[in-house]
Amino acid sequence: DVSPNNAAIARTDLRSHKTITTRTSLPVRAIENAGYAFHIDTAMGVLPRGEMLVCTKGMSKKSYEDLIQRDFLDYSLDPAENLIDVSLREAKQNFACNVRVLAANHVFMSKCSSAITDQIKARGYEVHEYDLSCFIMAGGGAHCLTSVLGEKIYADKKSPENVLTPL
Repeated sequence: DVSPNNAAIARTDLRSHKTITTRTSLPVRAIENAGYAFHIDTAMGVLPRGEMLVCTKGMSKKSYEDLIQRDFLDYSLDPAENLIDVSLREAKQNFACNVRVLAANHVFMSKCSSAITDQIKARGYEVHEYDLSCFIMAGGGAHCLTSVLGEKIYADKKSPENVLTPL
């Protein structure tokens, strides 16, 4: 039985999707982790204007194909313009996908290669890098360290006034 009081089970058990959808009226879909990734935020990070940091080796091939279709093509977004490819090395060693965005323009992340930070900056974001190696060894990055209850999440790239507020 999926218990709402057991986050370890609820966030990984497919049965929890129905509960989450019922409680939030938001659709939920699974992204299957592959290889090294033990949490989706070590394989994928979402920026507020539709861009995504993605380590393709951190999710199954089917999940990656669904991501491209549902999160880019279905919204007429060009994956080549909006996808920032993160290498397996950067994702594993630096948790480069595990980012926190504040004030819609400031990306906080662990130190990683300029190949990644330059792509984020080229999209108009201000990047703030920190040595989070001690936290990464314990399994967390910038996003994990700064979870905020009640934060507003932009649901639509073209309509920033359309926001979702987590429960």
